[in-house]
Amino acid sequence: MVPLTEIVTSAPGRVCLFGEHLDYLGLPVIAAAIGLRMQVMGGHTDGQEWIIDKPDLNEHDRFSGRGEVPYGLHGGGNFLRAAVNVLRREGVALPGGAHFHVRGNVPVQAGTSSSSALQVAWIAALLALAEDPRAGDAEAIARLAYVSEVHEFGHSGGVMDQYTSALGGLVRIDPARDNAVTRLPARLGAFVLGNSKEPKDTQGILSRLRRAAHGGAEQLRQRLGTFDWDQTPLAQAEELANGSDELAVTLGALRNRDLLEHGHRVLSREEPDHAELGRLLTAHHAVLRDALGISTPRIERMLEAALAAGALGGKINGSGGGGCMFAYAPDRPEDVA
Repeated sequence: MVPLTEIVTSAPGRVCLFGEHLDYLGLPVIAAAIGLRMQVMGGHTDGQEWIIDKPDLNEHDRFSGRGEVPYGLHGGGNFLRAAVNVLRREGVALPGGAHFHVRGNVPVQAGTSSSSALQVAWIAALLALAEDPRAGDAEAIARLAYVSEVHEFGHSGGVMDQYTSALGGLVRIDPARDNAVTRLPARLGAFVLGNSKEPKDTQGILSRLRRAAHGGAEQLRQRLGTFDWDQTPLAQAEELANGSDELAVTLGALRNRDLLEHGHRVLSREEPDHAELGRLLTAHHAVLRDALGISTPRIERMLEAALAAGALGGKINGSGGGGCMFAYAPDRPEDVA
């Protein structure tokens, strides 16, 4: 069915510079939008059915435009269906019929937030379809994308993906401060994104590490009498290291918390110290590899090759266990690629 209106929205994927596996602990993250995007095109029809075409994936979905839209609890295409229900609960007046096409060049299931970029573009399209005033509010779009992609399914992720995609640029997001967003002024050079094409279990990794981090935090709380993700000094916590896998994950989170603050200082200058930024990215990766155990031999080989070719630093990107890595190569991006 041909749409009676034509709406086009898009949203970028992202890389996480600092704060991998921190946002769901209430700690900040620093992330940047990338030049790869997901796009939604379409509009309302005079029917009572919604049709979503995904030619890149050779997928096609259709459902009744009346009442609650059914979906399972495993995500995927269900995120788009869930968004329709979430928006209607929020009072958004969506039509009974619509036809949309979804396309994009963000790598899928690779740690660059293709699903969140799509969810952000989808929410923006639906708000525009309903002529809702929130269609121009990036933070409202980010919140609704998070609710429909994560909260609606009881998943373990934080807000980094949706907020970075909706807001764009280089941002620091503070979940403990009601997801306050600080735009950082650093003018950065080129990043080289590499896809290992290894499949990854995002929700499994997030759930495992979240449980482990909270388990280690409870150990510290019992031994110290108090514990605070934001305030407990790393040195004090490290004195209690006992070989526990849970505590190792918690200590890794505290190390990455401190690396993020150092990275924030570097990125708060318009002309950052590029070599120091590269060093910090590599240090962050070392914690993700050694304490959290989320790198892979193929990712390690890719990072080693990038550094040997002139990159200043790099890390795995996303939840880990496969997917993408990136290298910071402001002077030699072609050689590194």
